[in-house]
Amino acid sequence: MKKNPDQSLSKGSQARKDAVEYLKKAMDFGVGDAERHFYIGMACMTLVCCEEAVAAFKMALSIDPNHAFAFEKMRFACVSIGLYGEEVIETCTEIIRRNPQHAAAHTFLGECYHKVGERDRAIPFLEEAIAIDPVAPAPHLILGQVHAELGNKDSAMEEYRKLARLDKNRAETLLNFIASRSYLKSNRISTAF
Repeated sequence: MKKNPDQSLSKGSQARKDAVEYLKKAMDFGVGDAERHFYIGMACMTLVCCEEAVAAFKMALSIDPNHAFAFEKMRFACVSIGLYGEEVIETCTEIIRRNPQHAAAHTFLGECYHKVGERDRAIPFLEEAIAIDPVAPAPHLILGQVHAELGNKDSAMEEYRKLARLDKNRAETLLNFIASRSYLKSNRISTAF
């Protein structure tokens, strides 16, 4: 007997939801253990349940703000579903409050502010991320994008030059971004880059 592909797809979706619920119930006893929440988040990511993964990673980070893998996976899950709002901003702010030297949290907080259109608020967090870890390419890329969005072409180009020494591929991405903003502004791409 042939199975209807639509039926098996809906059963698969329900199975994934059930798996997440079982994992949550199985781990209820360990609310104080950051590692357990991290693994729940990883299971959710495996099942492509990004919202549940974000919640699990946030719980792990509330217990241990220095859990680098949980932070990186939370960031990945948030980016996957386009989640940059107040809830994520609060999580990053709390991580920074507990660990002011967490460069990745500063970077993601700056990225969140950039994505929600609060670019002026993004700048200090990105600059702080660069001060903490000057060789990390991500804050240079995002800061360059922020400056380009704000019309600060000279500052954007300065970030491009710094980024070109760190990561040529991301530098190319930034240069294209700056060029696109210049094009939109003047309706032509300047060759002065």
